[in-house]
Amino acid sequence: HASIVIPYLTIVPQLSIIYPWTFLTSTLVEGNLFTLILGVLTLYHGGRYLERAWSSKELAKFLVLVAVVPNFLTSLVMVTLFAITRNENWT
Repeated sequence: HASIVIPYLTIVPQLSIIYPWTFLTSTLVEGNLFTLILGVLTLYHGGRYLERAWSSKELAKFLVLVAVVPNFLTSLVMVTLFAITRNENWT
């Protein structure tokens, strides 16, 4: 569990309406150096392969889709769980 929260870079469900770009930017935030390096290497090598198989435009659409949709759904579930339980830990 991260103790530092930056609401304009990461998803905070009650603030995501004010900072809608966080649904995209939170995908780029990592908790430690190892996962950052692993993510960059995966994106670089996988992106090179997929860009050749598809096009740059299709790869960009795919990356936005796999970044925004899960973050939006996670935020929606967290807000729903807060509404059901009234436990602020969900938000």
